[in-house]
Amino acid sequence: MFGVFRHRAFRWIWIGALVSNVGNWMEAVAQSWLVQQQTGSPFMVELREVEVFDVSKVIHLSVGQGWDRALRIHQILQQGNLECKEFFEYHPHVTLAQDIDPAKVNEVAELAARRWKEYSGRRDFLVDHVTLVQNTVENRWTNLGEFTLRVPVSV
Repeated sequence: MFGVFRHRAFRWIWIGALVSNVGNWMEAVAQSWLVQQQTGSPFMVELREVEVFDVSKVIHLSVGQGWDRALRIHQILQQGNLECKEFFEYHPHVTLAQDIDPAKVNEVAELAARRWKEYSGRRDFLVDHVTLVQNTVENRWTNLGEFTLRVPVSV
């Protein structure tokens, strides 16, 4: 089973891969820790009005309370291995609809606004964990990782 380690080239490749993976793992742990330290415990997000992003025509619910905390988490995570090119400036929101026929965006947004006005349930929720997602070429969302926002424990 360990006979392959007798080959010098394999040992170096294996050690290089191990060091690289440990480095990636340490960075992921550090980023989670940094988010926790700089944003603290879970937080509430308040949902406000139905809006449409001008350029992308995404119909969404705007965020009130919690907007700054979500933005800070995004800024912290947009570093190192997790940094990625963004086509649009990050704006905390809850997406309701996207990729709609441009001729129907206003109609769908108006319908969403009417339904949201009729909605009598809670308009806030607790953010107690973060899931990192990526939109693929096939226009599907893939989960890249997740971490929990915990209340700091005093010793």
